[in-house]
Amino acid sequence: MNAMSAKFPKELVGERPARGMTRWLIIGFLAGNLLLCLWVFRDALWGRSLLAPLDILPAICSKYHFMDPASSGIPANQYIADQVTYDLPIQLIVYEAYRRGEIPWWDPYSFSGRPLLADAHINGTDPARLLCYLTLPSFAWAYNWTRVLHFVMGGLGMLFLLRHWRFAGPACVLLALTYEFAGCQVYWFEDPWVQASFNYYPLLWLFWEAGFRKPNWWRAVAASFLVAGVFYSGNLQSHSYLVLFAAAFALGYAGKSWPRWKRVLPAIALPGLIGAALAMPVLLGQLELFSQTPRPIGAPWLPINALAGLASLSAIYPWMLGTFRSLDLCKLVGDNLDGFQIFIGPAGFLLAALASWWRPLRAELEPSKRTAVWLVAIYLMIVSTPLSGFLYSRSAGLGVLGLIVLAALGAESLVSRLNVPRRLGWSVVAGVILVAVATNVASLVVYPRFLPKVRQMVAAKSAKGIGLRRAYALREFQVNNLGAEVSFKNPETVAGCLSLLGVAGACLWPAVRRHRATMPLLLAINLAPLLMFGQRFIPVQSMALWHRLVEGDSEQKRVAAVLNPGRQRLLELTCDPSEQLYPAALEHLFQARTVHGYASLWPRSYEAISAEEQARHLPQAADYIYETATPGLSRGTFKKNPTPGLARFQWVAPADRGLAIEKETLNQIHLSIQAGPESDLLWTDTYYPGWSAWAGSDRLAIQRTGPFFSKLRIPSGALTLVLRYEPAPLRFGIKLACAALMVIVIGSAVVWFRPKKAVLSTRD
Repeated sequence: MNAMSAKFPKELVGERPARGMTRWLIIGFLAGNLLLCLWVFRDALWGRSLLAPLDILPAICSKYHFMDPASSGIPANQYIADQVTYDLPIQLIVYEAYRRGEIPWWDPYSFSGRPLLADAHINGTDPARLLCYLTLPSFAWAYNWTRVLHFVMGGLGMLFLLRHWRFAGPACVLLALTYEFAGCQVYWFEDPWVQASFNYYPLLWLFWEAGFRKPNWWRAVAASFLVAGVFYSGNLQSHSYLVLFAAAFALGYAGKSWPRWKRVLPAIALPGLIGAALAMPVLLGQLELFSQTPRPIGAPWLPINALAGLASLSAIYPWMLGTFRSLDLCKLVGDNLDGFQIFIGPAGFLLAALASWWRPLRAELEPSKRTAVWLVAIYLMIVSTPLSGFLYSRSAGLGVLGLIVLAALGAESLVSRLNVPRRLGWSVVAGVILVAVATNVASLVVYPRFLPKVRQMVAAKSAKGIGLRRAYALREFQVNNLGAEVSFKNPETVAGCLSLLGVAGACLWPAVRRHRATMPLLLAINLAPLLMFGQRFIPVQSMALWHRLVEGDSEQKRVAAVLNPGRQRLLELTCDPSEQLYPAALEHLFQARTVHGYASLWPRSYEAISAEEQARHLPQAADYIYETATPGLSRGTFKKNPTPGLARFQWVAPADRGLAIEKETLNQIHLSIQAGPESDLLWTDTYYPGWSAWAGSDRLAIQRTGPFFSKLRIPSGALTLVLRYEPAPLRFGIKLACAALMVIVIGSAVVWFRPKKAVLSTRD
């Protein structure tokens, strides 16, 4: 430590972490985590509630009003609707498959069939999820604890990273908890792969830095498994974040020095290659699905979206632009709740800003600071440029990681500096007063006078939407609730202002900032609004709603009872997605096979062809049609497709042999066939590489035919047909993973058994 830091207690800055002290920090972190999880997740921890926004369905979807007939039409959090209509039903299928020993490679229920695990948005190969699914006896427990573990793992990784840099123990614990409940972790709760993949970044940073400073085989091996964890937990979009993270690390630690580049590149590249090889069994399937999908990649970008970066800087006081319970002014710049996505608390954001301006107290932390600044800059560049159409604001985890590290640097510098400009403290006080007065007056006094015009604007905008056009009660609630969210009626804003005033006080009075309790108290107050926001945003819903959803109303069960015995397929025709009988991916709950679906990536199927092609291939589309022509009805028109036989399997004329689906699992279809002459069989499920066909012990060729069907030549003597699916690149991926494991084993053996260099004693 330099002379400046030597004048202050070692509890404040840069003490070397003793093993026993680190152990107590971990115990303290876990104990604090238990209390916070009890408050945020409540009785979901013991399976009495489900961490999913179940109240959205009875509030928005007319055919699910049976779940809660008394619903006000105002769900607790409409922002994460995808969790209940997509993630939750698919996770039930994945859980049941793993429990019966089947790997859920294929999804027979949506888009006329599609790959399942290859769509990595479902987070189906996440190690934390696999642990919970294979050990916990009920789906509710496994689903809840997967999400709880995601939070705890991220916080624990950040604790180790900050302690590695010898920050003060209390600051490490509190900032680790801040990272755990940061805005991006909460805001993207509906997308579990976001948090699951970012959880590995703090530890990866730790081992990359250790390998950069002192190359070591064991550190490279640890980093390799962390890279593999990122790939197994995320998807192609989040995999690109790892590349950006590596770029920020390299720029931060190497800069303009070529000798440093020669040290940093091997520290990153070797674990990256080995980790990617370990993940090839899933990576190759993801790449195959990406190559097969007809969906255009990227989203439209308008010049006004360049303001999203400025909107993100509202993270110092994000309530000024609205919350999920009110109108959200960030929609004007192309995204939702920009400030909350990189929210680490007002004081935390201010400390990070100070650290980006001040030099680190310890010179060895300069590369860490540069890396953190690069991470924040990369995120702001993404959300402000056309890159946002490809990488999305889900990349906020990069910015949050950088901000937490900067906040730790800022906290250390603030309590240890001899001279802090007093005008800085007064500027913070003035800013807090200005923002507090402006937001309270604007929301409580000025805004009510414009309510009629606001209602007209919201109604006109909602009429043009496609997902929540009939959510009148919700829109009215959001319009009326702005004052309660933005003003001091919201306790989060009060806690946020107090944390900023705490920073101001530390700047103004040296005795205050030097006191060992100042920074822990300040960081605890800073953590409060994050926890309050998370406690409101993260859904904790009654298990009674879940049981009613799974059981289904008479309409869902009536249709499923007709479809399921013969494994027949359904086509839905509706005026709005919220009017569907099985909206998005809810057909999975009832194991009903449908033409439609909801996913980020899917192969060419009925939903992806033109209207003319759809009309031409209607006899092959589905066995039954369900139509809802009038909004708000709890029942639609259910009718049989007039084409005789199964829509999924049809004989090409003149053949007409009897056929029935005897058994179907996620990866296999067993059919019985009547005797007859050699014939061509048209299979109208989605064509996809990896399927094989067997008539007894004879393998049959599968020929692709338009628009996305398959055709098989069935021998005259064949009485059974078995179709099996296994991802086409799976076996090659397993070989690559085994080769990577062999490299790790052989390299570890060489390092372990090589002769140790003799160390001369000073007594000789």
